[in-house]
Amino acid sequence: MKSKLFIIAIFCAFCLPETQAQVRQVQSALTASGADLWNIPQNINVCWENPTSANSADRTRVRQAVARTWEAESQVRFTGWGTCTSWSRGIRILIADEHPRVKKLGRPLGGFHDGMVLNFDFNDWRGCADHIPDNRCRCKQSTTGRNQCIEWIAIHEFGHALGFAHEQNRSDCACDDAPAGSSAGWFVTPCDINSTMNYCSPTWINGGNLSGYDIMGVRYLYGQPNQKYSVFDESGKIEVAVFSRASTTRSQHSNLTIAVPNDYVVIGGGGVAARTGSGALLTASYPNSDLSSWIVSSKDHVRSSPHVLSGYAIALKVKGLTRRQLKQQISFVQNTSARASHPSASASVSSSYHLIGGGFKVNWQGSGSLATASYPSGNSWRAAAKDHIRPDPSTITTYAIGIKRYILNVGNLDVEVIQKQSDFAAHADVSIAMDKDYALVGGGGEVKYSGSGNMLWRLEPDISDFQNQRYNISSKDHIRANNAYIKGYAIGLKVR
Repeated sequence: MKSKLFIIAIFCAFCLPETQAQVRQVQSALTASGADLWNIPQNINVCWENPTSANSADRTRVRQAVARTWEAESQVRFTGWGTCTSWSRGIRILIADEHPRVKKLGRPLGGFHDGMVLNFDFNDWRGCADHIPDNRCRCKQSTTGRNQCIEWIAIHEFGHALGFAHEQNRSDCACDDAPAGSSAGWFVTPCDINSTMNYCSPTWINGGNLSGYDIMGVRYLYGQPNQKYSVFDESGKIEVAVFSRASTTRSQHSNLTIAVPNDYVVIGGGGVAARTGSGALLTASYPNSDLSSWIVSSKDHVRSSPHVLSGYAIALKVKGLTRRQLKQQISFVQNTSARASHPSASASVSSSYHLIGGGFKVNWQGSGSLATASYPSGNSWRAAAKDHIRPDPSTITTYAIGIKRYILNVGNLDVEVIQKQSDFAAHADVSIAMDKDYALVGGGGEVKYSGSGNMLWRLEPDISDFQNQRYNISSKDHIRANNAYIKGYAIGLKVR
């Protein structure tokens, strides 16, 4: 009897053949529910059950192959890649000279011991003896072939880890190869002969590339990849990248998490809600706890105003430092206010650090409290919010991010803070340009209002033109007329 399956997209194009007995032993039946997909955006931990110094280069090949395919084409981020512990969650990889496989599909693989098996040797593996075309025996023929096998098979198995079954199992696919492993019933794309999950692919594993339908499928289920722009300071040692994404649907209350690649540290960000119509205002713009993502939130207020929210993450690299080494040079502090109608709080880094970024999260529960300030002040970051028309006392959490003033083998760091004031208006806007020898690392604004109130709806870093780096801040009154002006800030960083 066939069970009815509702989720787990199937678009496939390669998997080295498995006998029916092997499949029954190593793959459990696919559970058809949303739980089989990982929650994205989030980081999926990866660890190795038995890494050695001898296979370090091969483990790097796996990581790079996954990064240039599934990660590059979606919001998926695989992190960690260290040695598994007894309590490690996520994808646990065993290196063994046997048939490559996963033991579950999708999120149920999380924390499963030896859940993925990858082969780096291909000595005892039966693959080439089992009715496989000669071009699939390349794993044993040369060093180049072996390296390709390691990378391409990893891409396929990580497809399984994301919840994608074998494409040839589909009822609408014409393939002479026998079905293998679990099947699923939600067809995200048409049958794809070129998929990296299809046994019947005419080009073995599609040459280590995702097909067009593979890309469409992973983006549909795991989100569009972040857009990226990069700039450097005058020394070339400081690289700053801005990653951005937008919500896919209009909503009254919107939330976005903008993840950055594994070799960057998040130091700032921003969001753009809505100015037109009734409008929508910002309620959060802050880093996650390990500085790998920036989180933004917005809401309409009193009057319905479904909107698209855009989010931005500012991420830092320093030449000669790994992410771990760079994080050791970073100070990350947070502070939460008391509950109030107009809450405010500041968080400070010590004098041995330069303040380079910060953010806020309004912790509202009722009608809502809306941001009015998020900006640098000396070595502190300050943030404030207010309820509006409808009372809603709330707290606000303020975040400060600093970097050491001197880093060994890098040099002394300089920070520049540029201020600019907007015109006095109901809808105030200010755009601050950063000097060309600095890399833009952050910005913010304080709305100066009296009366009913004027709130932030835009905090936007823009480095799309590297010769004209800017931070844009906008505010607006809401329902009740109230002119204001914005005191805006842009922060730059360079090696002296």
